[in-house]
Amino acid sequence: MKRIKYIVLSLIIIMGLQNPLSAQRKDCITKILPRRADSGVSLTARTRGVSPFKYRWSTGETTQSIVVGKPGKYCVKVEDAEGCMSDACFELREKPDHDGKCRTKIQPKRTGTDKEVELVARSTGKAPFKYRWSTGETTQSIVVNKPGKYCVKVEDAEGCMSDACFELREKPDHDGKCRTKIQPKRTGTDKEVELVARSTGKAPFKYRWSTGETTQSIVVGKPGKYCVKVEDAEGCMSDACFVLRKKRDKRKKHLEGTIQPRANENQENAYIRDIIVYPNPIQDVVHIEMQASEGLPVQVEIMDMQGKVYQKVNLQGQSGYTQVEVPVQDIKSGQYIIRVISDEIVQTIRVMKI
Repeated sequence: MKRIKYIVLSLIIIMGLQNPLSAQRKDCITKILPRRADSGVSLTARTRGVSPFKYRWSTGETTQSIVVGKPGKYCVKVEDAEGCMSDACFELREKPDHDGKCRTKIQPKRTGTDKEVELVARSTGKAPFKYRWSTGETTQSIVVNKPGKYCVKVEDAEGCMSDACFELREKPDHDGKCRTKIQPKRTGTDKEVELVARSTGKAPFKYRWSTGETTQSIVVGKPGKYCVKVEDAEGCMSDACFVLRKKRDKRKKHLEGTIQPRANENQENAYIRDIIVYPNPIQDVVHIEMQASEGLPVQVEIMDMQGKVYQKVNLQGQSGYTQVEVPVQDIKSGQYIIRVISDEIVQTIRVMKI
């Protein structure tokens, strides 16, 4: 009997030294929440249990949150009021200095059918890129046909992450209700003409000119072909083009004692095609190649989205490919338009300068 009493008393003493609630509880969990701070990253320990809590970080600090700036692994041990212990760790990785150079946008393109659209991810940064679409595909472009929101996440070779989304809207049956025509207007000078896009459909409208401008009207002074694509509020697309012809000198018609030379028959068949611009994005020098009629005078311009010209190069078409290198190291980073002009031929290509 005495032996039994001794055993019971010993058990009572042992259990009295322990917290019976802490031995049974398994619901005290800790996680670390990172937040941006002025001098680094703030790490805050969030614990589920009975307050107050005691904190012990691997840095030696005993507060609920700490601010760190060096890459590394940071851990914390937490004890609640009933003695339940939990811990968590967070690894702060070193981020490369990208200076906002990696960005992504989605460019929609028409396919052979009206029901499908090709979405192309255009990214700035260092190649090669890794793509992850919301559809699960990992290619640079996807072809979709159902209305909805499509997003892509892109990682460049240096680990810089960027993303973009594109919403494909269901096109209503417009029955040819949205149409566009270009109306030319005189300006204060004889050398310039204002081209105004007049569209039928539902306002507001989105405009995209072949010059890169996005306003309803543009002012031009050089002969060439100018086109505009217009989308109304319901997604109805329409387009139109206008050819600005070179004005003749009427005084030459009645010159006495002179014989007017015949027009160059080959000039009527002049062409510029297969324009190649590389690299894109560009850095110090942009290389431009094209096929142009031999002897055809060609002007290459680099202009910003507001129409300001930064570089201008004149050349002549050669047999085979015509090549030119244009220095751009003094141009600021951003989006630019390369415009190739010859008489009534105008072609544009958009590039990114980094």
